[in-house]
Amino acid sequence: MLLGSIHLRSKLQAKRKAEADREAASLQAAQDLAAGMLDISKQGLTPEDVTGMAHSLFDERSFTALDISGNTIGDEGATALAEAALANFFVPLRHVDMALNDIGNRGIGAVARALKANAEPPLALLDLSWNAFGDEGATALAEALAQSDPITGERTLRLRTLKLAGNAVKNAGGRALVEALEGNRTVRELDLSSNQIEQGMCTQLHAAARHFGGGLALNTSSQQNEQWSADAGGFKEKQYVVVKKQTLNMFGS
Repeated sequence: MLLGSIHLRSKLQAKRKAEADREAASLQAAQDLAAGMLDISKQGLTPEDVTGMAHSLFDERSFTALDISGNTIGDEGATALAEAALANFFVPLRHVDMALNDIGNRGIGAVARALKANAEPPLALLDLSWNAFGDEGATALAEALAQSDPITGERTLRLRTLKLAGNAVKNAGGRALVEALEGNRTVRELDLSSNQIEQGMCTQLHAAARHFGGGLALNTSSQQNEQWSADAGGFKEKQYVVVKKQTLNMFGS
């Protein structure tokens, strides 16, 4: 009898805690939305989920930052998001975090095309870290970065921070990205750490960046690779937390 009473009490406590957690999560989501951020990170979202909700998600246009990191939206989900938001002049997104989403070259290509299609995208921070694209995706992004206004000659993409850490970008992709930033006066940070760029090429890229005169902070560190190989899951989660904090800090500033 006593054991049954204890068990029932434990179940009630667990139920109350779950309800309290749900209420807290709903309150936090409402506060984030009021502050201009939609945080749907680590919700187990699939390509089908994102494809189905992408356009309706941006009907309200009441937020300027989107965190959809830590899901599995893949190429299809990334394409749907790009077409619904990044290519839409009327969606004023400034910060987008799509890290840790299994996005390959096809999805990154869609993101790049959307950025090129939008005449003056307001995007300031784009995080595509820890996905699954290589030189093809990096080159597509480079083409978007290099696009300029045919009349003024100024770059149309006003990004300040582009995070591409932890993918499979090699020498060709790294060179294309850095060369695309020549003459760019807005990009201040390009993170290519934990990719597959050879040390010799990294040296060349840093030398090129120093000559741009735009104050570009280029990160090509590969010291994380050994730790990544030894403990992929834990390290990936740690980097996700760091990436998200940086994104939130920039949004708050």
